[in-house]
Order: sequence, then C-alpha cells, then structure tokens
Amino acid sequence: HLSIRRQRQMCIRDSLFNAQSKELPCGLLPYVRDFAKKRKYEIEYEDSDYGPPESFNEVDPKEVMDFIKSLDLHNGGQPIEIRDYQFNAICESIKRKRAVMLSPQDAEAHADLAEALQYLRRLDEAEAVCKTAIKLKFDFSSAHNNLGITLKRLNKLDDAEVSYKRAITLKPDNVLANYNLGNIFQKLSRLEEATLSYRRAIAPKPDYPAALYNLG
Repeated sequence: HLSIRRQRQMCIRDSLFNAQSKELPCGLLPYVRDFAKKRKYEIEYEDSDYGPPESFNEVDPKEVMDFIKSLDLHNGGQPIEIRDYQFNAICESIKRKRAVMLSPQDAEAHADLAEALQYLRRLDEAEAVCKTAIKLKFDFSSAHNNLGITLKRLNKLDDAEVSYKRAITLKPDNVLANYNLGNIFQKLSRLEEATLSYRRAIAPKPDYPAALYNLG
C-alpha cells in the first residue's frame, strides 16, 4: 500500500496534468526525468516563451516588496498584510518565470499573481488575472485599483479611470486609488479633477508625499 503522503503527491501531480493540451507544469520536470531515466526514454524539449526549464530571472526581494507595498492593497477596508509564504511564492514565480495557481477560487491569490505579472511587465496577462480576481470578489477594492494600474500601463486611460473610480466607490478612503485617479486626470489635463483626487488621497493620510508633491 502507498503511504498517505505518497498517495497525496501522486494525486496532486495527476490533477496538474492538462489532458486537453497534453502538458504538465514545468515544476514536475524532475519527476518526468526520473520516470524517463528509469525506462531509458529520451526527452525532447520544445521552445517556449518562458525559456529553458533551468533559466531564471534575477530577483531582488527588496524591490519586489517595495513594488507590493506601492500597490497599497486592501480587502474589506483593511490593509492586506502579505504573508511570508505568499511573498516567497511571488518571488519564486518571478524567478522561475512560471507558477501554478493551486487556489483557483481565491481572489487574493489571483491578486498576488497579478502583481508578479505586473512586475514581469506581462501586462496583458496581468489584466486578465486582475479581472478574474474581481469576478471572484467584486467588492475587492484593491483588485480594481490594481487593474487600473495595469490598464494605465497599457495606455488604456479611460478604462483605468473606470477601474479607479470603482475602487474608490467600494472604499472611498483608498489612498492609492484616489492618487492614481488624480494622475489619470492630470495626464488628461483635467486639472481641477486631479487636484480634488489628490486632496482626497491625503485626507486619510496627510503625509502622503506623492500626492502632496503633485499638489505643489
């Protein structure tokens, strides 16, 4: 009989196999190599946008943490404190240029993934993942703000404005969403609206330097 741990490992690996595309996540490559070696099979590798399986990105943990903090993520009106395992998962996904989502119904997990994709400048994918997070939890103010950030970087300013406004409707004192909306207005030369947004950003956080700077 297989041990419980062994059975669980096999169950997880089987569930990760994509029967439609006939693909396995790259993280299972060591198991495939072991399987092939024991049976004297040869493995052929196909080209991938992610590069060879052993290729890695350089990751600066401090830079990643600064990027996450800049998003000012909130949920239900409360700031989200990223856990060590979440931070490590984001760093690993950036380092390895790939990751598997094991919590498909978890809005916060999708938000974490979107951050990693933004960091990698894979903005189209980040947009899709942000929208999935919002679909899972529409009142997730930070996810709307995060979507706005992605849309702005894609130069979809009108859509970004809508996302920031939704974030603010859900959480009027969302400092970053008000600030980001002000930046959109400033870019569109809607200066009175920009000033109002910056003032709303500093209302709950009077020492917010970026908004103070833009107010002059």
